[in-house]
Amino acid sequence: MKRIIGSLTLVSACVFGLSLLAYGNSITINFKNGRTAVYDQSEIKSITFSETAGPSLDNISGKDGSFIGYNNGTVLDTKTNLMWAAKDNGKDINWADAKSYCENYRGGGYTGWRMPTMDELAGLYDAAKTNKADSGHIVHLTELIRLTQTAHWSSETRGSEAAHFLFDVNFRQWLPRQTTVGYRALPVRSGK
Repeated sequence: MKRIIGSLTLVSACVFGLSLLAYGNSITINFKNGRTAVYDQSEIKSITFSETAGPSLDNISGKDGSFIGYNNGTVLDTKTNLMWAAKDNGKDINWADAKSYCENYRGGGYTGWRMPTMDELAGLYDAAKTNKADSGHIVHLTELIRLTQTAHWSSETRGSEAAHFLFDVNFRQWLPRQTTVGYRALPVRSGK
């Protein structure tokens, strides 16, 4: 969009989730992760944008089967096209707070995070993988996702109970939503 206000030309645009505002001798860029940068137009020769299905390939921190870890704290499962947080919330949490944590998570500068379903959590389980959670318990999933405990809340509820998944024994269970001790939140979003 271009507007002329007096002798100033104001140009604004939204490209791939970035908002740009150019006026006078400066360009302001508002990034998806909330960061803002201001540049003097005389110092900029060009601005290049590219759209990819996920973070750029030069930011890969590791690969494990269908999983790609990125330096921005995210892990993409290329089989399901789900993007996971590279680590859980790190402390005891009840279901309602876990749901809020997931919905407000901004890992990698992305929005759209949510609490995973039971099937999505179970899809991470891999009996062939044996790693240790920070608690010292054995967990079975890609080493690219760091867990601090074995039990993680899922989005399913029934009455006053919520479902959770245990990564040490591949087990689904229901507990009162207010339970906190030993339970964690692991955010997920669409990788698109």
